[in-house]
Amino acid sequence: MKKTLLTVLIIASSNSIAVPTFKSCDISINSPELGVGVLFDESCQQAYVLPPALGQATIVSTAPNANIGFCQSLQNKQETNRIISDYITDQDKKIKRNQKILQSIESRTIPSLEKKLTPLNLQSEIITSKIKSIEETRTETLKRVVTTKKKYLTCKQSSTNHEVDCKQELNIFKKERSKLVDIRHKIDTLTIKHYDNALQIKTINRQIDAEKNKAEKIKLSLHKDIDELNSLQNNIVDSYNDFAFLEGMTVGFNYNLPWQHLISEYKQLNPGIRFQAMPIKDVNFIFRNLESGVLTNEKQLPMTLSAGIPDKSTGLSVQPSIPLPPKKLSEQTINNISFYDLFAAQARFNLIGACPLVNSQGDFEEAVVKSLHNYLLPNAIFEYEVKVNYSYTSRESFLGSIIQHHVYNPLL
Repeated sequence: MKKTLLTVLIIASSNSIAVPTFKSCDISINSPELGVGVLFDESCQQAYVLPPALGQATIVSTAPNANIGFCQSLQNKQETNRIISDYITDQDKKIKRNQKILQSIESRTIPSLEKKLTPLNLQSEIITSKIKSIEETRTETLKRVVTTKKKYLTCKQSSTNHEVDCKQELNIFKKERSKLVDIRHKIDTLTIKHYDNALQIKTINRQIDAEKNKAEKIKLSLHKDIDELNSLQNNIVDSYNDFAFLEGMTVGFNYNLPWQHLISEYKQLNPGIRFQAMPIKDVNFIFRNLESGVLTNEKQLPMTLSAGIPDKSTGLSVQPSIPLPPKKLSEQTINNISFYDLFAAQARFNLIGACPLVNSQGDFEEAVVKSLHNYLLPNAIFEYEVKVNYSYTSRESFLGSIIQHHVYNPLL
């Protein structure tokens, strides 16, 4: 069971009343099952037992209200809302499917397609570079072809036997022309490769655009479906407002925090040591605000109108939400307050909390009612004073520490 200590140190006068200390005593203590520890006084003769970790709760009374007659109306509303809830469940499944599809598109499909583009773009750059280089060679070769052809024709016109006299010029011309043919063939081959490569790039880009468009459509659908879902859920909650503020029944509880029994166990396990309860400065009880999801299918709906400890005469107080911070020493009374192991609590259930406990004849289901204390969970917060010795520049000063000891959900 979770326990939390919040400590606030505040300077106290040297003549303050005797309180437990944080002094470390060379005494071995055997702890009972519910024990959370002890503190000693300065003489190490007196042991102060901290509150137990757990307590017990028992329902002692249930008093239905005349508003129970509206339970049939509430049931009719629940039947209508259950149809809407089924639709919400189906829509929620649809949303989750679309979210998975969207995640797959954005994290796998598109990156995979983009990864395919990388080598194709690189190949396109290489082919373009090669074509440019060969085009430059082609230009120079073409010039040589024109020049060698002119030389051959000139030789042919001036010779009576050009087949013999111009043979060399003809061979040079044919050689350069052959080079030009080879260059044109290479350019044609690279141009075809470049076209095929560009076609693949275009195809993949179209696929990427299609996936992005698909993702955008899914996003728009998700926004629409989520808005509709939130609206329907809010409408369901709002439809119960009339029932949430009508009292259905009052339940009385007895909470037992077996502190004296714990002290007796310490005494039995540790004969020869004096034990007493830790002197208490203040106690607060906080009751968790219940949601109807505990007993019904609806969520986010409070079951209780109020819950608390009716009797404040002993100094006990009820904080419905967040506990107040520890009081300063100057605000504390000199006397410690009394605390009793057994105290009464009361909870007022609204119709949302009360109607699920009623059977078809309008009577309370005893087995369900008896288990209600499992849903009304109080947190007991004890405040007590502890003296701390702190020395500086060879002078002793006393600090008073107000400790908050939280006993969460004190139930068995």
